[in-house]
Amino acid sequence: MSAHTFLKMHFFRNLVTVMLLFFASGNLFAEVHIASETDIQGCEYLAEVDGSSGYGKNHNWQNLAKLSALNKAEQLTATHITMVNLHPIGAFNGVAIARAYRCGPNQVNEASINQANEHL
Repeated sequence: MSAHTFLKMHFFRNLVTVMLLFFASGNLFAEVHIASETDIQGCEYLAEVDGSSGYGKNHNWQNLAKLSALNKAEQLTATHITMVNLHPIGAFNGVAIARAYRCGPNQVNEASINQANEHL
């Protein structure tokens, strides 16, 4: 077997392995959605997450804090979060507290969740 043939075989084997891992992961690029408690009945609770708006004059600190919480939930491979509290710190900053959940494809009320996420 020539070196060129060997390298081609090795490359394709690695490519197939990467593709299998990508498709098997399922949640690799999943988007986390905001849901209500009634929408996520039967989903697996993962953890409480918080998100900060950062510092500065952020007139829309609530959305910045929610996005920060969504990013933390995504790191846990969550599919949904429920908002617990938006806590202001001064007039322009704050923290969002949320619960992160992992839900299967038929465990949530998607119509209600889509409405909630349009406001972000």
